[in-house]
Amino acid sequence: MTHIGQGQKIYLGSLEATKVYLGSTQVSPMFKPSDLGADLLGWFDASDVASVTMVGAKVSQWINKGAGALTLTQSNDAYRPTYANKAVSFATGQIMAAANAPAGYDLVMVSKPLAGATDWRTLLRNTSHPTVNAHQVIIESLSQCLGTYNAGMFQAGLTRVSPINMTADNAPAPYVASASSVYDAVNYQAYRAFDGNGATFAHSLGVVPPEWTIRINLGTPQHFVSRYSYTARPDSNPPTQQWKTWKLYGTRDNWASWDEIDSVVSEPFFATSEKRMYGVTTPALYNQFQWNVAAGQNNDASPAYAGVTLLELFTGLTWANTIGLMYGRFSDGTIPQMSRDGNALVSTGTTIASGGSVFQVFGGYNGPPPSQAWGDVNEIIFIPYNTSDTIRQKLEGYLAHKWAIASLLPAGHPYKSAPPIGGNVPSTVYTASPALSTDDNNARTNFRQFVKLSANSKGSLQVRFRSAISGGLQLMGASFGKWDGSAISSVSGDMTAAPFRLKFGGSDGVIIGVNTAVVSDLTPHPGLTLNAGDWVIVAFYCGASAAASNQKYSTGHTTATTMFKSDVSTDRSQQQSIASDGGWSIVGNVQPGGAGGYNFSVDLIETT
Repeated sequence: MTHIGQGQKIYLGSLEATKVYLGSTQVSPMFKPSDLGADLLGWFDASDVASVTMVGAKVSQWINKGAGALTLTQSNDAYRPTYANKAVSFATGQIMAAANAPAGYDLVMVSKPLAGATDWRTLLRNTSHPTVNAHQVIIESLSQCLGTYNAGMFQAGLTRVSPINMTADNAPAPYVASASSVYDAVNYQAYRAFDGNGATFAHSLGVVPPEWTIRINLGTPQHFVSRYSYTARPDSNPPTQQWKTWKLYGTRDNWASWDEIDSVVSEPFFATSEKRMYGVTTPALYNQFQWNVAAGQNNDASPAYAGVTLLELFTGLTWANTIGLMYGRFSDGTIPQMSRDGNALVSTGTTIASGGSVFQVFGGYNGPPPSQAWGDVNEIIFIPYNTSDTIRQKLEGYLAHKWAIASLLPAGHPYKSAPPIGGNVPSTVYTASPALSTDDNNARTNFRQFVKLSANSKGSLQVRFRSAISGGLQLMGASFGKWDGSAISSVSGDMTAAPFRLKFGGSDGVIIGVNTAVVSDLTPHPGLTLNAGDWVIVAFYCGASAAASNQKYSTGHTTATTMFKSDVSTDRSQQQSIASDGGWSIVGNVQPGGAGGYNFSVDLIETT
């Protein structure tokens, strides 16, 4: 299919053409943000000169091309940013005032943070948040880590996923540490690099080279590790037996295959117990990691062994002084999520407090005087919070190809090789942000979840299911229908008509990975009108997963059904548990007025 760039529509006289051909090749318009309609809360595009209002050599207003009320202005000439090369540039002392910012949103942008690794970078800031130092939604720290600043604490987007409490090479479970050799099996075992004790260390048996390896197995969950640390030995100054040259590898299939994800050559000497952070060159999802130490170094002429006090692995994000793509999700009461260059979203901090996601300052910190400038912003788009991955990837593809950075997208991205095409874009009719909790231990699996539509269905729905089950979850089947308004008193009925079965890639069921989500196929509902304010019942049942040892659900459910309403902002009197034995897995709070977390839930429904 051939694309026709950024054109809006094609007409033959006064008639709009729905399909256009060049010979036998169908020509299709590219997807553009305006296809999102009312869901385009903010669209600031520095490639559109008409949207950038200049006063002299500086920017007084960046016009919102979207449907929302968000504005970016600066009345003080001393604080105004500059404009050049299709970028609004925020240097030290330059910010814009934001008005009418949404209370929850997703954003995607193309940007290039300011150069220099010894200063903070602030993009969005809340100046009225009732906690210390307010709440910055996006910041880059002095170590170029991307994250949030909340209540006086920088949340660098880094979460340690390696243990610091090991007491043996295989304890506590599920961690397993190993090494190609150890100096002795009593004091210098592999786990000493993961015990969090600054006075102990792991140590090779012989000198390095030849190569020495040390591994850590994190168990079943896979982690998107983007940074790691090495801490030198604590027993002399300067320390002996340091690492000098090494490589880091990751695997997800127990070393049947592996990827080199970082390499360090000729690292300078360390101070006693010095800890250094390193970025992962090619981060991806893995559950086992191995360091291959090719060369050690000493502070004298004696042979060099390989010693290490602590090894740490972190999930998180970084952003140096290069143009790139970022996606983020921010809403009060939720943990922020961000991704870089079309990769998976990762959590980047603690829960945003009430009012914290609404920002009043764009481009810097605002001092006094304004400082912590962000750098160049080429294009930034705001859409409703928790928008589907389908829209997220369309926007990532649109921006990546428009700004010639598609090479940054991961190999599996649907728009790696070509931009998304235009057409009918799904819009949200229901969204929620349940705080997914840990597993429960009951094996009952048949549920009905109440959802209240926020907009009219256009005739077809697709439903997103999210799980926090530690071993993954097998969704055996799902359907939806309109609630008939009756009391919830039976396992059948309660819908105005026969339900419509949801499919997943044409199949009845699908496996949901750990802390991930799946979206059903788009499902028509002919003869059923669903409008804003209508209550819909989504029924689903679960079975054994690929990781049976961690599965908390089974196919052995009875005919009884747990039904609950997930819209906690309204009256919860309709929440009732049908089962009387009290032994049901809770996908949410099933007791009227009670408190409970979700471990499996519908969190998004879209229509098209």
